[in-house]
Amino acid sequence: WSLAGALSYDEETGAVIIPYRFLDAIVAVQAESGLFSPAGSVSWRFGLGQPIAPAEADAFSGVGSAVKTPVGLIAYDAGTNRAGRYSRSVEYEFDPAGSTAIRRWDYRRPTADGTARIQSNFGSIDILDDTTYLVVEGSRRPEVSNPDNPLETRASFVEVDRDRVVSLEVVVGAPGESWVIDDAVRMPAPVPSDQP
Repeated sequence: WSLAGALSYDEETGAVIIPYRFLDAIVAVQAESGLFSPAGSVSWRFGLGQPIAPAEADAFSGVGSAVKTPVGLIAYDAGTNRAGRYSRSVEYEFDPAGSTAIRRWDYRRPTADGTARIQSNFGSIDILDDTTYLVVEGSRRPEVSNPDNPLETRASFVEVDRDRVVSLEVVVGAPGESWVIDDAVRMPAPVPSDQP
């Protein structure tokens, strides 16, 4: 099983970016002839055991989404089989032609005791502007478990900057409920056109 959890399109190279959750890898397949490969071929692979692997042992473990950026790649990594078991959003400076990847930034939501942990098996990340990311944690357990509903989950998303400062957090769900979301989009506020 590979479980491709999301797709994104790289306009620069004409490739479809596919994160494979159970393969702990991200693969780019050419949708049309591009800079690296003819249509239908694999132009690059990134992750554990792949030709492009970052210089860190815990590259991906359950990667759920990935998007090519002007300087690299961002991904939501659930961390399901990672030693230390923590989820994170991560950005790499990434050069598929040179087979290099350098981690530029990551965000791990701390728990009440300050440690990172598995936050969600589902999630995504998107860039809102040059300094801010939208991170979705699609199904996380409350820090204090509910004895009446041990499977209770909440969904949340945060806007976080490059300094890891959270400017907005939205939690979906109430005690006793279970929620899962996979993605979120920031939309402009509906303001009448005659107002500033």
